[in-house]
Amino acid sequence: MVGGYGFLGRHLLHTLIKNHSATVITRRAPIDSPVGVNYYLSNSLQETDFKELARSHDLVVYMASSSVPSSGSITNELHDNVLFTTDLILKFASYNSSLKVIYLSSGGQIYGNSYDRKIKESDPREPVSAYGFGKLMVENSLEFLARTRGLKTTILRVSNPIGVWQTSSNQGIVNVSYNALINNRVLTIFGDGSELRDYIDADMVANIILRLSEREYGFEVFNLGSGVGTTLLELLQDIESIVGKTLQKNFTSRRNVDPKSAVLDVSKLENELDISLKTPVRKILEKTLSAKNKLAV
Repeated sequence: MVGGYGFLGRHLLHTLIKNHSATVITRRAPIDSPVGVNYYLSNSLQETDFKELARSHDLVVYMASSSVPSSGSITNELHDNVLFTTDLILKFASYNSSLKVIYLSSGGQIYGNSYDRKIKESDPREPVSAYGFGKLMVENSLEFLARTRGLKTTILRVSNPIGVWQTSSNQGIVNVSYNALINNRVLTIFGDGSELRDYIDADMVANIILRLSEREYGFEVFNLGSGVGTTLLELLQDIESIVGKTLQKNFTSRRNVDPKSAVLDVSKLENELDISLKTPVRKILEKTLSAKNKLAV
């Protein structure tokens, strides 16, 4: 797993280690790591490490990114994410031709800002942020490797996951707004609050990854979200209701990197796995904020 100590990585690790083993490749040593999980620092990997890891594992889940949607540049994306990701996967695949790859792309950024309906996997990808551009370039690289080298790849375009392990101070509206609320700080809102987003439980993302890891596949792309649009103001109202406090809000202009609407059509994945992904956002928030309160005690 590459990026296993990030937000979604933590959720996947805690799901995975119940019945599977895992190895994490990370840019920085973790403060803590679940029992039974080994890790390697990416800048210290030797060719013998790539060979050993590739031959002792049958799946690479790539979840890492050095940037966020609100910042970054094309040149940094190319160097830090596109080239790094492609080179890492190529090295693993050179030692294990049967290796499977699951790459987490961005359902909220990859498609851009041209849609006022649910977005399908087949719709054009026109990202408006450097972050989304980097995801698109990695997708194209993996599709090329699947076509020319037979790399077994599944791309997951994930919407906006919500979960207890999201602790970044500048990413993830639920975590940022919750921290502002409990610390009596003002939340800056970019736009008028009517922006539509698709939210999904981070634990659901982890479970979907595990289910897809058990499939046989060549190259496939799936949207992964709830398929339900929630405005930012609706989300904040739910958070306020659960916590029992009113959030102080400061509205400012919507940024170019923030799509007006990003709601995914998830019917392809639902049909593939015979499941429903439509968990009410209120239920996800209640679960997540309750867990955050317990961690804070």
